[in-house]
Amino acid sequence: GGGGGGGGGELAVTVARGGGVTETLPADLVVACDGRYSALRQQLAPAVPCYGPPYVADFRIVAPGAPPPMEGPLWRVYNRPDAAALAAKYGGDTAIRAAAEGVVRVGLMRMPARAGAAPGEVETGLFGNVRLSDESLEAYGSLRSGAVLRDLFAAPRLDPIGDFVLRVLEAHGDAAHWARKQQTETAYAALGGRVLFCGDSAGAIYPSLGQGANLSLEDACVVAAAFRRGLRDEQRRDAARLDAAALAEHVAAVRGSRRDFVRDMSRAHAEHVSSGDLDAEAAAWNDGPDGEWGSRLGRLWRGWPRAATSELPPLRARTATRANFAAFGELVAESEDGELYDATAGGIDASLDLSQGPPRLYLMRLDGPRELSVSMITRHQRVTQCLGALGEEKDFYLVVHQPGDEPSVGGLNAFRVPPRHFVKLHAGTWHAGPLWTRDEHRTFVNLELADTNITDHDCVDLVAGSIPLLVDAAAS
Repeated sequence: GGGGGGGGGELAVTVARGGGVTETLPADLVVACDGRYSALRQQLAPAVPCYGPPYVADFRIVAPGAPPPMEGPLWRVYNRPDAAALAAKYGGDTAIRAAAEGVVRVGLMRMPARAGAAPGEVETGLFGNVRLSDESLEAYGSLRSGAVLRDLFAAPRLDPIGDFVLRVLEAHGDAAHWARKQQTETAYAALGGRVLFCGDSAGAIYPSLGQGANLSLEDACVVAAAFRRGLRDEQRRDAARLDAAALAEHVAAVRGSRRDFVRDMSRAHAEHVSSGDLDAEAAAWNDGPDGEWGSRLGRLWRGWPRAATSELPPLRARTATRANFAAFGELVAESEDGELYDATAGGIDASLDLSQGPPRLYLMRLDGPRELSVSMITRHQRVTQCLGALGEEKDFYLVVHQPGDEPSVGGLNAFRVPPRHFVKLHAGTWHAGPLWTRDEHRTFVNLELADTNITDHDCVDLVAGSIPLLVDAAAS
């Protein structure tokens, strides 16, 4: 089918019924689930694929027979190719030379029986990655060979699993399915929200971590939740039509940062194949749940949307001003040298209370991105905490709730703190943050008491899952 119309006009879809028969149907909303190569996405929100760096090619093989006994359902095999031996055998072939300069990796798993398979018939799935370069990106045909794949994975000593991998590559490598890793920018809506993209059509990711299908299922769940909420709102208003723009806005707010996080993490995981740093790959997967990679994996595996929060409206972030932030604290901007102290409502300074213990002023380094969402908030009742980002153009987001013993979702407010500003929080103000979207570390000036994080740190889990922030796409 195809779409027509504009953001405020009528929308129609032309459906091909077969036999050359077409039918044009009016529509309030079109949901495009037509995959990575979505024709509708290319028509309405063109996505230029990014192939790297890192430049990596994937191959997949389904071979008859069972793998040797493995610990768990999935096993990964890595190898550093013998670059000198490959150069001697294949000369200056660009693609083989590029592959030999990286790490080659293959995963294998026992496949479930196909429909119609004979009793006892077993198959093994192999999926592998090899390095490309900017020179071999468009010409890597020499890698599509069982003999070449065997030589890339050959090693002086092989255990039974390694031996099995070599035999499968040699016997079935010529028929492997190949694709280059690529990603596209995220876009969940077009035509003013009248067209909603779901699954791979919303944005392609490197398949390094096998998260494409998971993201598609998550999208489907959130879209269904948005429909439920939208239809309830329609019934309350006795509206004649679904508010498609509001539905698309909801989905984009709930899903945008999650998809971007998984996309960026999947691309980062491909770096080890491209760099040839097998030690870094091993260290990343063995640094435990509190290490940098382990904590990001935890966020990836635990960050799926929950039904309880998928229907909640996102928090729309406002840029903080002295006036709109007054219920939660004070926004402080730059002032000229020599200006007198003024902490009144229309003033320029913060009214501080550091009387409950020794103050602590320090620089706090945090790694990003920090997802624009909230599930837990915290408070400090004995101090007026101050927080500001270092850097000429560094803004950040903060979620706050007025002081009180029973914070609620309905009382949450989200703010963007502009560059060259800091916030003072009233004692007892609940808060979550700082948050920002870019993959970079930021340094914050933090003023509190010496023991704030030990004796004055109350936390509350508001929801199972998280509530997203709706922000200006150009900011942070």
